[in-house]
Amino acid sequence: MPMQVRAHTLSRSVACGVAVLCAVVFVASAASTAHAAGVVGTGSAASCTDAALDAALTGGGLVTFSCGTAPVTIDISTGTGTKTIAVDTTIDGGGLITISGGEVAQVFVVAYGVNFTVQNLTIANGAGAINSGNGTLTVTNCTFTGNSPGGIVNSHGMLSIVNSTFNGNSGFGIANGGTLTVTNSTFTGNSASGITTGGGTLTVTDSSFSDNSAPYGGGILVENGTLTVANSTFSDNSALGGGGIEALSDYDADGYPGVVTLTVANSTFTGNSASKDGGAIDSEAVGILSITNSTFINNSAPIGGGISVHLIPDYSPTFRRELTAPAFRRELTAPDFQFLLRNTIVANNAGGNCSIDSGLTIEDDGHNLDDGMSCGFSAANGSLSNTDPQLDPAGLQNNGGPTQTVALCTGPGMPAGCTAASPAIGMGNGFVCAEAPVNDRDQRGFVRPGTGHTVCSMGAYEADASAPEPCMGDCNGNGLVAINELVLGVNIVLGVEPETACPAFANSLELVDIAQLITGVNNALTGCAVPSPIRCVGGTADGGCQGI
Repeated sequence: MPMQVRAHTLSRSVACGVAVLCAVVFVASAASTAHAAGVVGTGSAASCTDAALDAALTGGGLVTFSCGTAPVTIDISTGTGTKTIAVDTTIDGGGLITISGGEVAQVFVVAYGVNFTVQNLTIANGAGAINSGNGTLTVTNCTFTGNSPGGIVNSHGMLSIVNSTFNGNSGFGIANGGTLTVTNSTFTGNSASGITTGGGTLTVTDSSFSDNSAPYGGGILVENGTLTVANSTFSDNSALGGGGIEALSDYDADGYPGVVTLTVANSTFTGNSASKDGGAIDSEAVGILSITNSTFINNSAPIGGGISVHLIPDYSPTFRRELTAPAFRRELTAPDFQFLLRNTIVANNAGGNCSIDSGLTIEDDGHNLDDGMSCGFSAANGSLSNTDPQLDPAGLQNNGGPTQTVALCTGPGMPAGCTAASPAIGMGNGFVCAEAPVNDRDQRGFVRPGTGHTVCSMGAYEADASAPEPCMGDCNGNGLVAINELVLGVNIVLGVEPETACPAFANSLELVDIAQLITGVNNALTGCAVPSPIRCVGGTADGGCQGI
């Protein structure tokens, strides 16, 4: 009797997951075995020289280091200086290598159209760290410090920053003119903005900006283009205008102002200051400023300590560009500006919570809280004015998640120092919390609404919320699984990365195998599971929920 073979049919999602996993394994394996001129060093710190780095970079591919087990710095200013990346190259410093420009040499220049990946590396004291044209630059687990006039320049290409730190650069952290995504990264103590972006697209998620300074936009300066900020914290940044964020419309040669689209969600602004206007955010731009489920507390400026919005003057040195055709500048009116807030707390900002030029209005999209009257919120929209938000008197704390937040008081002494429960609890708009960009999560990634509530809270922090169930492959805890996280999982299986590089891939035995990788791929394809809480539209107490 012939042997019978049972046919197995994979579900479409699993089959798709396996196919994608095969592709990811191929990419990761290719990267891990990519050929370059050689490994930098022969096992000792003394062998890791500028000349050895030059040799390893020849021909591109993967460049790794064999310099011993202690941290090593390679000063390129003592050798041939700036390294030009002319072919696709990946540099992996293994978490031990610093490449220094010796305060005189730019470290890397990337030729146009070239793809360059830098990971587990520190770039320090360069006359600029990386200058990239129109290729693809990927930076993961890296530190940029002491570079002048700044860290990375992305002229027109694609730049991805993940799990990286830009600290103490004498200038900008990043200057962007292309497409930039920043995830789970930190910008601290940079002296010409954490990030400047002009005419490009910038998306910031799960990141922190603190103690940065600049003439305009201590945390971020956007001149024309699109800026989207989610689940991030801006604290103690300073500037002449826009301590946290400055939005400017720059005129083109024909006298027309550029458009800025600024979207902020699930984010916290505290302790930011401006010597002119807009302690947290200042906008002198044509376009849309949209703020959702965010918290503005204890910022300061002479005008608009929280948020300041202005009509663009016919001419202002603010724009810093010579205007060549002023006759063609059109008259700008209120319809050119749209400023809307929803589910947002604006309180205790010195110089006023909101400052709006005559002729402009705030579009109160509902369920906002102002501890004064300057924002012009309406009770008819479910908003509260002259109301103390009852926030944690300790201010920013590690309340869970990738960034610090300011908690809502849930009662006397909870947290310590609180005198009453916050009126923002259960008073958000359920539709807004359920939809993008909030997606039933608060800034920390905790589930909205909190336990025992049927309506989400106003602001970036959800009261009585619990952390979501772990999602296989979600290395940075943002509720998503990205391709770089899948590659990391494969590299763990291949032994290239330790299991501690992403505990979210481990099973109950703290091991990573093919089953975990397939689950991670399916989570990337279909999304991490998100609880479906009972919720109300909001605007009243929790009782009497009608659902949405």
